[in-house]
Amino acid sequence: MAEKSTILVQPVTKELIDKAKIDLEGKLGRPITDSEAIEYYISGRVELIGKMTRQASFRYKLEPLEGVKLVEGSPLTGIVTEVLMHWPEGCEDVITGEGLVDIAFGHSDKWILPHVPNTFLSLSKATPLFRVSEPVTKGEELWVVLRNADNANIHAVAITVTVEGVE
Repeated sequence: MAEKSTILVQPVTKELIDKAKIDLEGKLGRPITDSEAIEYYISGRVELIGKMTRQASFRYKLEPLEGVKLVEGSPLTGIVTEVLMHWPEGCEDVITGEGLVDIAFGHSDKWILPHVPNTFLSLSKATPLFRVSEPVTKGEELWVVLRNADNANIHAVAITVTVEGVE
């Protein structure tokens, strides 16, 4: 018969481990052992158990003077870690240099890029990668709002959102 051992844990630590256990059970949808909860608590990262990376991609050809909101469910419960936005060449007014194609990204009712509601990023011939740390749940709405202020040209834009987490 295997010998049982008892580990004495200070009340604060025990409370934190219990919180880690509840958090993990909610994220993974299965019972969690005390040792998994302790490992999670010590590491401070949910990625140790069942970590995955998935992407949501938004690609769209904006007609002149068109605006649209595209929505896709988050592929995982976890953290949005990166948002890659692509503006092709020609997305600026050749006279003023001002941007003609606007992009914003968020989830549910929260604006992330930019973080101020009803504001937009507008570039041309650029593909910036934004590093973020935004919690989401599987199936939660990830969205982009796209606007083309160019009255003559179609512009094809692309946004890729990376989510790290669990199913």
